[in-house]
Amino acid sequence: MPWAPSTRTYHFRVLRKAGLIWQRDVGNGRMTRLRRDDLDRVFPGLLDSILASQRSDSQRSAVGR
Repeated sequence: MPWAPSTRTYHFRVLRKAGLIWQRDVGNGRMTRLRRDDLDRVFPGLLDSILASQRSDSQRSAVGR
């Protein structure tokens, strides 16, 4: 990754504190998982809307090539 380890650590800590991700130590690294069920319970439809928007943007840029 192009980011400094301290930058990644900071952002993962913010995401963990916000309850958006779950992490556990695995060997030398960490396993990170999005807490999708919790996110959908608090903000229903938000992630689906973001993903649909991203797909639309990708399709529009592919057509323009």
